[in-house]
Amino acid sequence: MGVELDADLRAWGNDQRRVGSLLALILAAAFLVAALVVYFVLGQDGAIAYWTLLVLVALALLFEVLLLVLRPKAASPAAEPAAAAAPAEARPEPEPQWDAPAPKPAPAPVRTLTLRCSDCGTVFDVADTGERPLRHVCPGCGAEGTLRDEVPAPAAPAVPLPPPPVAIPVKRLKLRCGGCKEVFTIEDSGERPLRRPCPYCGRTGEVR
Repeated sequence: MGVELDADLRAWGNDQRRVGSLLALILAAAFLVAALVVYFVLGQDGAIAYWTLLVLVALALLFEVLLLVLRPKAASPAAEPAAAAAPAEARPEPEPQWDAPAPKPAPAPVRTLTLRCSDCGTVFDVADTGERPLRHVCPGCGAEGTLRDEVPAPAAPAVPLPPPPVAIPVKRLKLRCGGCKEVFTIEDSGERPLRRPCPYCGRTGEVR
């Protein structure tokens, strides 16, 4: 088959093991067929040949088991790729990594002030640069003004609180049981007729 078989089974490669396993199975099948032919044709006269063929079948199967059990030897260090044995000086140096530039901070939002001209009453907005006094020009009449103090921020409107819940007085009724004549008190829910049991004897009475 074009594959050399070594005497050491542990030195066999995958191709050698495949070929050896195939030959062992073919020989075991051939010896088994021959043993059956001898048994049915010769009978007791061919007992020696029959048992000899069975021993050969067992040896072929034992060889197949050895191929499955024995592991191949580990590869020698000389079989490692030549790239692993190359000196460290021959390897290319990694390219330097440059840090990404830091992001620029976002500009602060410009505060806007709403002013009213004292001459013509025009309401306009000016950018608050933070300097005091802040000079501005009215777009309506062209009058120049100066802001010296900080403009207070408008206060949030106060949210009125809900009124506290009003307690509804509970009306009570004093009743006398018609059965045991005991007096007891009940809450009047307003419904009529009002039926309540007596807490003493359990008799139910009715208020109209």
